[in-house]
Amino acid sequence: MLRCIHPKKKPRNGELTAEELVRNGNVSSDRVRIDNFFGRVCTLRKITHMNPLRANDGRFYKSVMGRYAAMADRERTRRATTQRRYRRRREARIAVDTNIRTRLSFSSPSQ
Repeated sequence: MLRCIHPKKKPRNGELTAEELVRNGNVSSDRVRIDNFFGRVCTLRKITHMNPLRANDGRFYKSVMGRYAAMADRERTRRATTQRRYRRRREARIAVDTNIRTRLSFSSPSQ
């Protein structure tokens, strides 16, 4: 048997008291939390039952994990290359800017 706690209904031709309104707010909040938790449990169950990547799959599991590791290594290498290129170009820009400023400061007219 499944039991639920329901919010109190507004009586016909009447109003709820302040205490009943507070209780209804608390009940509603708890019901939302329980509903969200139940949704997460259902999602987790679907993932774990539909996912073929379990440790007992052996060779297939290792091949997929190896592919993921290779993808991560390639991404790390690509990012490091991009950062090196950025640093090299930035240093060149700074050097050019410094040279231009130095030449401009010597060529400005003295007063």
